[in-house]
Amino acid sequence: IAAGVGTAGFVGAAAPHPSGLSRWWNDPKNVFSARRFWTRAILPCIYLEGPDGAGKSTLADTLAERLGLRVVQTDDPPSSWRECLRRVERRVAPGLVCDRSSGLLSELVYGPVMRGGTIADEGEVWRVVRAVCRSVLVVQCRPPLDRLKPSSRRGESRSHARAVRGRLDQLYRRYDEVMSETRQLGGTVVEYDWTKQSVDDLVRSIGIRGTYKRG
Repeated sequence: IAAGVGTAGFVGAAAPHPSGLSRWWNDPKNVFSARRFWTRAILPCIYLEGPDGAGKSTLADTLAERLGLRVVQTDDPPSSWRECLRRVERRVAPGLVCDRSSGLLSELVYGPVMRGGTIADEGEVWRVVRAVCRSVLVVQCRPPLDRLKPSSRRGESRSHARAVRGRLDQLYRRYDEVMSETRQLGGTVVEYDWTKQSVDDLVRSIGIRGTYKRG
């Protein structure tokens, strides 16, 4: 059994046909593997987006625990467009909750604001967004601007952390622009404000299904 991301913006999976011509399903080990695969395949792929200090990491850990998802942590800015694409491949799959897309939507925000432009032509970045946005659920963590609590990540320079804090208002506005454009491309974007909503509220509003446990 195998799964992959289609160019039309979906995750496809292939499995042996359950007919008399295939003996694959006669092996109990294969049946067990298939059951485990399909149980995971129906889980969502969630991108948590938002500026530093918006509560993404905390939400990622909570959703992972309650829905049985695997967390993919945020990364440093990508070093090349090829690296961006590698990250996209790792971050579009069922059963993941990604702390930022780290090279796709976040590149469209942090690239222009922090570095004066995206790592590749912006139109090319949007082309990839168009291809994958229907395969993921984007949660925009958007508390009020004055409630953002950015902190330095391990290995992050103090100068970079200061620069981010100095441009939080620009990052905040740019995220709104990128999320609006993503919706226009057919992506699903849900806003989450931890100052007004609980995780239970978020899960109910978007109808996530999984091994959900109330906390």
